[in-house]
Amino acid sequence: MKHLTVIYNPGTGPLQLFDGQVEELAFADSATGVKFEARLKKPASGQGGTIFDLISKASKASTQKMVDEKRAEIK
Repeated sequence: MKHLTVIYNPGTGPLQLFDGQVEELAFADSATGVKFEARLKKPASGQGGTIFDLISKASKASTQKMVDEKRAEIK
């Protein structure tokens, strides 16, 4: 199992984008940029998922909270 930490520094300070275990890791660099692809271990219990799944779930929860707050304001 590999450990991946992704830190991005946009000029205002470091921002940690990911820190965790990955099953597979591929990295390529060229004159025009860099690319990495990491795959998480598939969970045995059916929970978790890909990084995209995790981000989507967080985004949906945030959006639902905002919708609930707006509905409460209207009432």
